[in-house]
Amino acid sequence: MSALRCGMAVEYQLLSTLAAESPALLAGPNGRQSLASRLVLNEAAQPLGLTAANLRTIDVDEAFEAVQLIHPQLALDRKRFDDLKGVRNAAAHMALVDAAPLEKAVGAMAAILEQLLNVRGSNRAQFWTEDLLPLVSVTVQTAESAALRRFQSRVVAASSKLADLRGRVSSDQVESLLAILEDRPSRIKRNGQQVERECPVCHRRGWVSYLVFEGKPQVTLSDDDIYVGFPRVGVPDYFDCPVCGLQLENAEMNIAGLNEEIELEDRVMQPGEYFEDEEAILAMD
Repeated sequence: MSALRCGMAVEYQLLSTLAAESPALLAGPNGRQSLASRLVLNEAAQPLGLTAANLRTIDVDEAFEAVQLIHPQLALDRKRFDDLKGVRNAAAHMALVDAAPLEKAVGAMAAILEQLLNVRGSNRAQFWTEDLLPLVSVTVQTAESAALRRFQSRVVAASSKLADLRGRVSSDQVESLLAILEDRPSRIKRNGQQVERECPVCHRRGWVSYLVFEGKPQVTLSDDDIYVGFPRVGVPDYFDCPVCGLQLENAEMNIAGLNEEIELEDRVMQPGEYFEDEEAILAMD
């Protein structure tokens, strides 16, 4: 039951975070029943025969992605979320839960809830009961310590590789070797936009992969033109250095100081791609 409750706690808090923005965000995939669900969730209508039992709602993966879109500053740890979901699924579908993965899932739950509570102006003292609060505090600290240990071990490995590279050539050839390695293309195989950032170990050029989130379209009308642009922001997701081999994810990037969001150029659309007809364009004036 513990594994199931960990998963349910995160799922409900994700849905609660979305509902705080608009209950209609909980409605499921497109379709007639989904439209009715949105109307009911937004208290706009009560379609005949539609009850809570047959409302169409989004699943936990869609909820996670939606919260990331609305609150990109959270930089929720996808790997931590997937680990938690895997333990929950193993318990739900096969009744198999091992102690080590369960302990990891509890830590993931506490850490994710901590972020979601903060974005809603709450905190652990307001959310957890007094008898659980000390345990939760220790669990969150343990999760943060685990991230620090991972970061330190990766830094040690990258430093060792850098020292090995320097030892393979004469001192006057070191700079040439490092420059050749630095010029290699990014090895990151992830969706998103990649931007050059200095490696915290070798101080050469590394790459940060940013998840790209779009805001609401900005429509500007002028006498002879219509501009439709979607403001975009990049949230750091992964770091890779082609020189020393340092690779960092989410929480580890926070420790390294590589967690800052960046503003990206707007994605521009042609008016004809955004508006269905001329009347819609004129209605903006």
